[in-house]
Amino acid sequence: SNFCDIRQNNYFYVDKTEFIGDWWKNGTLATLITRPRRFGKSMTMSMVKYFFSTEYANEKDDIFKGTKIWNDEKMMKIQGTYPVISMTFGKCKSQDVNSILKAIKQEIADATISFRQVLLQNADKLDENEINFINSINYEMSDDIAFNAINKICMLFAKVYNKNVIILLDEYDAPMIKFWVNRDD
Repeated sequence: SNFCDIRQNNYFYVDKTEFIGDWWKNGTLATLITRPRRFGKSMTMSMVKYFFSTEYANEKDDIFKGTKIWNDEKMMKIQGTYPVISMTFGKCKSQDVNSILKAIKQEIADATISFRQVLLQNADKLDENEINFINSINYEMSDDIAFNAINKICMLFAKVYNKNVIILLDEYDAPMIKFWVNRDD
């Protein structure tokens, strides 16, 4: 389910990069992709992450050359220009609510720690409360901090970089399904 691995290792791949342009040009605020298991949802999110994320801006030749999106000049100009928070809740499965919440908090911390460093490099554009909030994001953060972390990071990124954050949530339903199926009646 890692788009970059498939492209760099020349594995067999059905090119679905046209989805990126179609999705982007649609301009929706939120998109829910509902397909059966093993249909390629995780691969699609990985592809979107590698396309938009500033983290992979210098790897576009390795990853996207020869794909359908490569020929779309307008889309290739925005490749690698957006901050992307990508989280998967596939491992956040348990029969215990507290274990699920702890796993979700860890996933939030993992997804936002790199953004914390980038934002703190621009601390001159932030006030003291914002800096304190950013520093409070860690594996031991309170439930209140975790609850607000993604939203606050997105707002701060927009403030500092004047750019919206793309948020990708994979297997968002896994914790609820696992809990519901295995609950004690």
